[in-house]
Order: sequence, then structure tokens, then C-alpha cells
Amino acid sequence: MTNQMNESITVKCKVEDIIAELKFLDVDGETMQYIIESVGLEDQITRQLVMISDINYLNDLIEEKNTLE
Repeated sequence: MTNQMNESITVKCKVEDIIAELKFLDVDGETMQYIIESVGLEDQITRQLVMISDINYLNDLIEEKNTLE
């Protein structure tokens, strides 16, 4: 749970409602990417995901990206 969610029960409830709605809609990766970009969090999310990811997985992704260019 995030600090922001810990500070407010209202925020926590709203976040849980949004997650439930996204699951109900069966949101795919491209739609989630659009949502993240729409709220201006693509750089932050990219960094957070990179920092928690396995280095071998990241190297595989970089290699795949390089073959596509």
C-alpha cells in the first residue's frame, strides 16, 4: 500500500473501486498504457517497474527492442 493510500481511507476506497472497475472492464495492456500516459505517469511507472524487475528480463527486453529498430 502506498503512503498516499495510508493517509486517507477515502483515497484507498477510491483506488480499490478503480482497480475493481478496470478488472471488470478486462482492460488490456494498450488501454492501461493509454491511461498511464493520460495521467502523465509514464516516466515514473517505467522507472518503478525497471527498478523492481529482474536484470535478465530487462536485458532480454532491450535486446528485443534493438532487433525491432
